[in-house]
Amino acid sequence: MIRPAPIGMLLILWFIGEYIAFTYVISVIGLGGAVLVGVATFLLGINSLRHIGLAAFSRIRQQANPSRTSMEPVIHSVGAILLIVPGFLSDLIGLALLAPSLRSWIATRGAYTPSGRRPSHDPNIIDLDESDWRHIDESPNDP
Repeated sequence: MIRPAPIGMLLILWFIGEYIAFTYVISVIGLGGAVLVGVATFLLGINSLRHIGLAAFSRIRQQANPSRTSMEPVIHSVGAILLIVPGFLSDLIGLALLAPSLRSWIATRGAYTPSGRRPSHDPNIIDLDESDWRHIDESPNDP
């Protein structure tokens, strides 16, 4: 028996979730309302992407390394793109990513340093690369 790849299973689950969300929205507001909401979220996504577009990417290019402030426009862009993609599940995630508090939380959680490690949140800890320090043997020297 051939087992589907994990990404294939994820896509199948995504489509099932989109189908369930679509049928639920149709049952609540009807087909016309569902189409209208779909068009409205598409237009919201286009407008949001246009609004952050060039300004956000020019700020990213100006900074030497990605930080929380430079990741927020990228997360905002992903949210806008998810609004453009058809489907109510992607719209829900896209709308959530447009919220500034969630974007800030995600950017803070995903912040990293140029060495690839997360910055330490404890001010008493100094995180150094191995090239920045050397071990000193503190044993007494025999004269």
